Amino acid sequence: WLDEGISQDVMDKYQVKYNPMDNSAVFPIFDNSGNIIAVKRRTLHGNYKELGIPKYIYYQKLGKLDFLYGLSFNKQNIKNANNCICVESEKSLWKLEGWGINNVVAVCTHNISDEQINVLLGLCCNITICFDKDVKLQEIKSICRKLKIFTNVYVVIDKHGLLADKEAPVDKGKEVFEKLYSERIKL
Repeated sequence: WLDEGISQDVMDKYQVKYNPMDNSAVFPIFDNSGNIIAVKRRTLHGNYKELGIPKYIYYQKLGKLDFLYGLSFNKQNIKNANNCICVESEKSLWKLEGWGINNVVAVCTHNISDEQINVLLGLCCNITICFDKDVKLQEIKSICRKLKIFTNVYVVIDKHGLLADKEAPVDKGKEVFEKLYSERIKL
């Protein structure tokens, strides 16, 4: 992941470790208060589908997604920025943090649960949705209908075809992310 732009400092902060036994990254999942509630594995095999390996595995059952990954680390930065950038994955959060963008949380899926919406609203700030390209604007509008009643909601959309279908806005590097972010739209 160093080659992909995730700094060692960020991986150390979030306690990301390499497991050579199954070529995976493992890392703790923190609740909104900073308590470890699970450990997650992400395979590093590029051909994981052909191998029949799940991309992600939680070692402990989580139940409802009622936390925002990274919130315990970034809450003050979010308040200072008056903006919370919501990404799908922990990896996207780590990349952004490596670029000095630390008002970020990951929802750990391509949806936002009602519990996560309540947590986001409790932050009393603007929300910027920065999901992977395969999550279409109409779906994001549906996901955010409850949020936009109470706060400003912005969406990062790839208007110029800079990303492949399943890529995250961070996957093509900092310059592409900054371009996409600067052109975000308000719902």
